[in-house]
This record gives sequence, structure tokens and C-alpha cells, in this order.
Amino acid sequence: MMMVVEIAPGAGVPWHSHPQEQISYVLSGRAEVRTNDGVFTFSEGTAYYFKSNEPHETRNPGPNKLVVIEVFSPPREDLLK
Repeated sequence: MMMVVEIAPGAGVPWHSHPQEQISYVLSGRAEVRTNDGVFTFSEGTAYYFKSNEPHETRNPGPNKLVVIEVFSPPREDLLK
């Protein structure tokens, strides 16, 4: 499952986990990602990966909109509703 996610400056996706693996690719803006391993910043043209059930959160610390392509395997049924 692939989707485009847009996150406004200062907004984000709160701490959560899901059974699907996730790969995210930053199209524009900056993503600040928190996991149990720390806080990481990703910019345009970079990607990050979450293992199945890995707790994480993503927020947009920058002044511009963050646009990310997210790929989930298997698909997230909760997002298809």
C-alpha cells in the first residue's frame, strides 16, 4: 500500500505502532522522526524504515509543508476505511 501524506508545519503523527512494515520517502520538507533509538531528521530525497510493531512518531519541525510517500506492507486496513 502506498500513499502520499502531507503534514503542516508544527504538526505531526503522534507516537504509535502497527504490525505493518513501513518505508517513508521525503518528497519535500523535513521530517523529525522519534523511535526508541532516538530522534532523527530526514530531508528531501531521503528515506526511513520502521520494522513491524516499532513505536515511532513523525513531526514537521520546519516552516514548509512536509510531503512524504509512505509504503506499508501488508496494507493498513485501518487507513483504507
